[in-house]
Amino acid sequence: MALPATVTETLPGPHDEAHLRRCWYRRMIHVAAARETVYAVECLYPNREASIPLGDLEMARPVCNTCRADGVFRPDEE
Repeated sequence: MALPATVTETLPGPHDEAHLRRCWYRRMIHVAAARETVYAVECLYPNREASIPLGDLEMARPVCNTCRADGVFRPDEE
């Protein structure tokens, strides 16, 4: 009988480079992929009417993490 695999992976913390800060203006869209989960990321700052495409999560992470706009990030990320 096979034993269930245990998951020991943890989510990136706020000080890890892989962490994506929680933002009020980011939209993530699930893109259908064959074997992996892929998200397209869009920025809706400042008016939430027009979106700016940022690419996938890896491409958006440096842009989002260096954003300096006031009131963009959720209080637990400030």
